[in-house]
Amino acid sequence: MSPTCPRPWCDLPADLLGHVTARLPFPADRAHFRAVCRAWHSAAREHDARRRGRLPWIVLPDASFCTIGDDGVFFDRIPGLPAENVTCLGGGGGGGWLALDCTDSVHRRTSLLEKILTNTLLPTRCDVKHRHTYLLHNPFTNATVPLPELDSAFGHVTDEFEIRKVLMMMRSGDGDDGDGDVVVAVTTNSYKYSVVVCRPGKGMCVVPNLHILDVAFLADTLYAVTVDEDVIAFDLTEDGNGRPTVAQYKRVIRRPLADGEEDLGSWMDDDDDDEGEDELSSNSMEEEEDESNVDELSSNGEEEEEDEDQESDDEAAPHDTTEEEEDAFNSYGKVARTVEYADENKKVAAAADDDNEHKDYTTTARYLVASSDGKELLMVRHHQQTPPSSGAYTLKVEVFRADLSLREWVPIVAGDGGGGGLAGEALFLSRSFGKSTPAYGGGVEEGLVYVAAPVDDVFDTRCWVPRTFTMPWQRKLAAAQLLTWLFPPELVV
Repeated sequence: MSPTCPRPWCDLPADLLGHVTARLPFPADRAHFRAVCRAWHSAAREHDARRRGRLPWIVLPDASFCTIGDDGVFFDRIPGLPAENVTCLGGGGGGGWLALDCTDSVHRRTSLLEKILTNTLLPTRCDVKHRHTYLLHNPFTNATVPLPELDSAFGHVTDEFEIRKVLMMMRSGDGDDGDGDVVVAVTTNSYKYSVVVCRPGKGMCVVPNLHILDVAFLADTLYAVTVDEDVIAFDLTEDGNGRPTVAQYKRVIRRPLADGEEDLGSWMDDDDDDEGEDELSSNSMEEEEDESNVDELSSNGEEEEEDEDQESDDEAAPHDTTEEEEDAFNSYGKVARTVEYADENKKVAAAADDDNEHKDYTTTARYLVASSDGKELLMVRHHQQTPPSSGAYTLKVEVFRADLSLREWVPIVAGDGGGGGLAGEALFLSRSFGKSTPAYGGGVEEGLVYVAAPVDDVFDTRCWVPRTFTMPWQRKLAAAQLLTWLFPPELVV
């Protein structure tokens, strides 16, 4: 009996080729796959057509990542990173960029499971500092932008210090190779560095002593939302040497006040406020300042809702940190059980004491993001319910548009935009990255809100209910507040 001739590679079944394509997340790899033969090109093209509007990746702090959707796959490392000892800080503001921290500190990039298995689940230490080098990196173009200003400001800090968000804005150039006028905004958990604005190689400016939850660029203006859901607009300029400055910042949205409640943020309403400018001038960084001050960390911001009114007094205008406040900020043992429940951007409905240990609790996170057309500022409240004996799920989502002329938040309700909810766009949110993207059909559906949280659902604003959406389980290896979204460029053939 004569041996059977093997079938040629071009005769592989189309469904098998589709599975292979799903495991090629990088556009360049998919382009090489298409170039093998006509059959492979056709199979890949059909697969990509079904996935038009490809969903983004979820990147973990150790630089592993997951693709999501029905054919989601986990990958243990983004290839081509500029160093081995990198921690991913966030999505860098889109365009395929990541903010990276090159450091020997493994605290942030070590998963909770690994800490448990290696018996290293220990609180952060305030007496041990690590060296850090910060940069922006695009894994799709291999472009890298060093951030020496951040290195000089907080390049030698303890594990208690945390960068929460890094945003990059390109004011000129196409941004694919790092050319152009790059402006970077950073938020941290230190009162000294509430908001940092830098231009790589030019210098930086620091805005201290603000209780910022999230920031977003809209056009050339940086906006921030506070714990009270006030919105602050930062007027970004530069001096004669190209060093960035914040000429002024003022409150452009104020939350409604209760009868008799004092408005502790009114000092930010005055357009002629010189105090803010003087404070910025005195705090613009000459980076030889004492680095030990970096450890004056801000409150984690988890608030018990029954104490909300009392705590609002502590979340007011900028002020010098008192010794009592420093003790509260740095005594992590006092809030460790609360930190397990929510990050600093969340309010916790159930107190974290022994009486509530086995009860449901609800956390509320707030996110700030520009609309997909770049014309509106959106705020999202994500309410997460966590039962004691089952997985967490999305309880509800609220979306608001900023009306800067009326100085108020306007809720988006069913029927808005003609299609109900977020017509024509979808939101992808995490603490370190937020993006509104046009809904192309296929992978990205209009009206959906995806949150990098330990929930297996997305929220549909067209009918205002959550929908089941299972993501790879590996994304739960890291704390939800450390996850980020990354949008790979679309393959055009």
